[in-house]
Amino acid sequence: MVSIIICTLGSNSIHNALKSLISQLKENDEIIIVKPTYLPFEYDHNKVRIVNSKKGLAAQRNTGLKNRFNDIVFFLDDDVIVDDGAVEELKNHYKENLFSLGCEFGVKNNVKSSFIHRIFSKFFMLTNNNGDGCVKLSSLPSFCKNTKNQKRIYCLRGFMMSFHFGRIQSEEYFDNFFDKYWWGDDFEFSMRIGKKGPLYKIPKSMIYHEGNSSVKLTSEAIKKIIFNLNYIQNKYNISQLFKFWSILGLLIYKNYLVWKKY
Repeated sequence: MVSIIICTLGSNSIHNALKSLISQLKENDEIIIVKPTYLPFEYDHNKVRIVNSKKGLAAQRNTGLKNRFNDIVFFLDDDVIVDDGAVEELKNHYKENLFSLGCEFGVKNNVKSSFIHRIFSKFFMLTNNNGDGCVKLSSLPSFCKNTKNQKRIYCLRGFMMSFHFGRIQSEEYFDNFFDKYWWGDDFEFSMRIGKKGPLYKIPKSMIYHEGNSSVKLTSEAIKKIIFNLNYIQNKYNISQLFKFWSILGLLIYKNYLVWKKY
């Protein structure tokens, strides 16, 4: 039994996401759509519940957790399309891997970064979307690239991460610090769970993420990312050297974007 939690700010893409999911649901599976209180949204289906939340992605995800009926939770963005059979594959994963605390699928439209960007990210220990699934010394994630075989990883992508809360020994919620700006709440949470037990990349099913190829960082967004990263690094007592080095890399990239704009 799975509780699928979709947090939304009203994107029209959510209808495609729901269409790809509803036919896969079995008895006692459910979809919980979490929206800000001010947002009008309706969806008439006996497997879909709509709950209101205060503003902020971490707050929305926590509201979903508090309203779920099942131990297996699948967090999805509202702009994804899920392969047929993915929900059943999720259940099978937890049946076959009795110690697994979480997992993610492959990404159909995973965008490969340029060579320069990959070198820059590696040099300054910044986020990598085609990496090995580990957490860097800077505390930033190296999200796992698509694999042919199941692989243990240590951080999950926020737009499609699953956890088995029946196996997590303590009550865990997303850090409300990230309500101010969403960046980092997902990998910080998965990194925290990954310290308690194994997380996995499972390649049998895939997710198409509409927003994956359209996200463009701005200099203003990088300022907020630096603020959130500093919080994460302090929370996990990251070495001052690694803190300085990764934030320096972000500042260089921010100034590059400003220069490129003008």
